[in-house]
Amino acid sequence: MHNPNLETELAALIESLPTRSEIYLPTSKISLPDQLYGLQRVKSVYEIGLDEIYRPALLALREKYAGTKRAFIIGNGPSLNDTDLSLLKDEVTFCVNGFFLKMPELGWEPTFYMVEDHLVAEDRAEAINALTGPLKLFPAYLAYCIDPGEDVVFFNHRPRKSYPRGFDFTSDAASITYTGCTVTFTAMQLAHWLGFEEIYLIGVDASYSIPEDVEQSDQYGVGVLDMGSDDPNHFHPDYFGKGYRWHDPQVDKMLEAYSEARNYADAAGRPIYNATVGGELEVFQRVDFKGLFPVETAPVVYPRVAVIDMTPLGGGTATGNLKADLFAGWPAGRVLSVSSNNTHDWQLHYFGPDGDQGCGVLKGEEEAVEAINAFDPDVILYRPVPEKQSFHQLVMRLGGQGFPTVIWVMDDWIRRLEKQDPAAASEWSDGIRNAIESAAACLSISRSMADEFKDRYSVDFVPVANGVRPGDWPEDDFPREDRDGLLIRYAGGLASDMSLRSLVHLAAAVEASPEAGMRLEINTREHWFAKHHKEFEGFSSTRLTAHPLSDSEYRRWLSQADVVVIAYNFSEETVAYTRYSRANKLPECLASGAISLAIGPREIATIEEFIETGYGVHVADDGPLAIEQALETILRDRDSLREQAKKARAYAFEALSLATQQEKFRSVLSSVARKPSIQRPELASHAFQPFLKATEPHQSADRPEYGPAMPVLNPAKRTHRLLASFRRVLRFYKSGAGLLALLTFTAAIFPAVFPTVEVSKWAPAASVLFLLVLIGHVCSLIVDALSGRRQ
Repeated sequence: MHNPNLETELAALIESLPTRSEIYLPTSKISLPDQLYGLQRVKSVYEIGLDEIYRPALLALREKYAGTKRAFIIGNGPSLNDTDLSLLKDEVTFCVNGFFLKMPELGWEPTFYMVEDHLVAEDRAEAINALTGPLKLFPAYLAYCIDPGEDVVFFNHRPRKSYPRGFDFTSDAASITYTGCTVTFTAMQLAHWLGFEEIYLIGVDASYSIPEDVEQSDQYGVGVLDMGSDDPNHFHPDYFGKGYRWHDPQVDKMLEAYSEARNYADAAGRPIYNATVGGELEVFQRVDFKGLFPVETAPVVYPRVAVIDMTPLGGGTATGNLKADLFAGWPAGRVLSVSSNNTHDWQLHYFGPDGDQGCGVLKGEEEAVEAINAFDPDVILYRPVPEKQSFHQLVMRLGGQGFPTVIWVMDDWIRRLEKQDPAAASEWSDGIRNAIESAAACLSISRSMADEFKDRYSVDFVPVANGVRPGDWPEDDFPREDRDGLLIRYAGGLASDMSLRSLVHLAAAVEASPEAGMRLEINTREHWFAKHHKEFEGFSSTRLTAHPLSDSEYRRWLSQADVVVIAYNFSEETVAYTRYSRANKLPECLASGAISLAIGPREIATIEEFIETGYGVHVADDGPLAIEQALETILRDRDSLREQAKKARAYAFEALSLATQQEKFRSVLSSVARKPSIQRPELASHAFQPFLKATEPHQSADRPEYGPAMPVLNPAKRTHRLLASFRRVLRFYKSGAGLLALLTFTAAIFPAVFPTVEVSKWAPAASVLFLLVLIGHVCSLIVDALSGRRQ
């Protein structure tokens, strides 16, 4: 009921409090009389309780835990269900918010329990007040709904002083702590002040999705979400389930606060580590959770993996190099690859435990099945693409034999196929859906793809993408010249449905620039050069090349540029194909230390991630004019953008770590592998001699191998050599030289076949020429057959 007197009294009471913003006050869920009563209690805590009761209690806790080595702060992300919490039984632990839903299954009690959000405190007040076991720590402003008691300590929690441009980490938690968009930031301040030498985070996934049926409002100063269904963001569906309210998580602000915590803790020599199993938090150095308990830890498992993908490991392709990087460091003998190229539909690569590398050509599906069964993998890793339906049939057959399969999707080619060939897309659709639904696990290339495919197929996808190793990018090794203009570099494909149009526009913008020394260098693969080089012939300031670069040469080439480019077309087909993809070059461009220029629509995941980093220049409109304006911005603000590039480099090393991606990749594969076969002895390469032929390895010059580098095996059979020689003869006679030989041969035998017809005097000379060509070619074939050299 409306009561003007109570409302006036309440307004006056609020004005007397140090925390008066709506996010620190009771909501309309609390009756007016109870608000008045509760805030009177809050005022008493601020004016009397903090100094006389609670600050001494905090000081006593600091004395109690002085010299204690470590503490664990437990978040409530879904990864908690994959974490062995029994290992924390004898550790100091801070739990927060709805963790009491997990406590009945623990067999131990947390040391501390914390809440700082008034919505959580109000909605869960009954359960919180009834909770026993942990010492409960709360901001003083929650005293209106949290009952005092012997197991309750209130503390002075205030808004950050640096708002809106930063966050604050306290040096004296007994006097004050500061907000940081998450209760775990507050827990870090208390844990650090209590003196723990090492602080470990678990269950802090740093990722949220907002269900479609949630009701959103701007009440209480910050976005409020009122749930209409189960909670997908925490370890329990009832955590913020139907009827419970929570604030917009503001992950970007949360990460800023975490960065402040990391900087403060590192400076003090008492670091904070991220021991979360998976998740997306990369601010803190990651450590293996189980590795913190060495007695309990099992050895790291590297399952035996058969990779079935159109591209081989390495070889200079984006997908090939990504796989090679993710498998780098695996024990030899654990990887078998079935792939394809322009010459052979079925290629086999095996990296043996003897330090040798076997490569060969398979005759077809039957021989592929035979080779994979000989390898006896623990898991199949399969990347489906529309060009290789035969591989799809192979994988489905292997799945029927009981091999667990992990599906990895890197592009939304299914949507592209729907536009290009609806009949083929319809045929593929059921097959892909069946493969995904029956897979032991599914990988995507980005978080946005994982979210989209979860909606599309009702299956969880784990994002695994490219990253960088800081040690690969030593700044002193990549000096950048001082120059008047800008050296702009792009490395990658020139596909018409991905990047070609925007790169042509970039070339036009560079050509139109009045700045002296402005030039563009594009390095692509031979296929793209041959197909599209004429698009760039009219630009004198653009140089198009197709020079293969080793990994170190590629890093140097990027780092010595002034500007490095990520480009996508603004067309509907490009957006449909790449909307959920994440370019492998994104972390490499950011790590290069050059200014990054991204061209393309924001709907594409790579561009969205680039924008969210806050580093570099983004071109959001189609056409050369928008790019010209961006280049002018770079020239005008070159110094400040170079400082941004340094920050982008640090961000890439920290947040886009290849080591993190490698561990996530290994973890997914090992989690679904056939457990009994993990400890089987490795297979010697000679076990594959029926399948391994003389072909070339596909690693780039300095990409890590899977064991010491050795010469390629050549166990070719005599029949294979004869067939290979026959194929070479056919190729010769299809060539110009072969045609000449046939003509001279015809001229030579013409008099014998037609003696009555006059033949010119050059026939004998032509006969001699033919014989010389034929003798030389036969000699070449003999040498090839004896040496087994691949033509």
